[in-house]
Amino acid sequence: MENKAIIAGRRNRESLMLSQRTLAISAIILAGIATRLFPETLNFTAVGAVCLFSGVHLKRRWLAVLLPLAAYFISDLIINQRGSDQFRWSFNGTTYVLFGLTVLLGFAIRQRPSVLRIGAAGVVSAALFFVVSNFMVWWGGEMYGDEPVGLVACYVMGLPFAGNMLLGNLFYSALIFGAWHYLERALPETEAAPAEKQMAGATVSGS
Repeated sequence: MENKAIIAGRRNRESLMLSQRTLAISAIILAGIATRLFPETLNFTAVGAVCLFSGVHLKRRWLAVLLPLAAYFISDLIINQRGSDQFRWSFNGTTYVLFGLTVLLGFAIRQRPSVLRIGAAGVVSAALFFVVSNFMVWWGGEMYGDEPVGLVACYVMGLPFAGNMLLGNLFYSALIFGAWHYLERALPETEAAPAEKQMAGATVSGS
């Protein structure tokens, strides 16, 4: 009975620590998405970085995908309303798919999220956005015409935005992942669940 009570107590602590960890990560993600609300960012935001961060650090994969995309959707609503007396709806499904893929990049490196892997994932995310989003602009619009030269022109016009997104991914990834690394060191309880599980297993084996 005593061993069961100890194990139950440890499980409760694990659940509380996991909840605190999830709340802290969620707050970082929401703050990162909010950077796109700043005026004239021209794609220099933390959105790509927090999508990557979500994929690496949120344990529940469904939540890692849903949370940043839901926050992005809310920010879309705010931006669509800004500066207008009437609500204007604008939805770009390609953007949501690409940010979802950025979360998947986080899944791919979550076991060993080194500085090099995080930086490479940020570069891949920016490259995907540049290639796919500009192609979709050319494919679905009339601004650049249907000829291949129009596609080239579309990519050329997109270069400044792609450059800003790349810089944003790298800068905010360094800031967010670095801050979280030091937060985990300062507050060990944010990453204590695996260690607690090992300790609980050792207690059961010993008993």
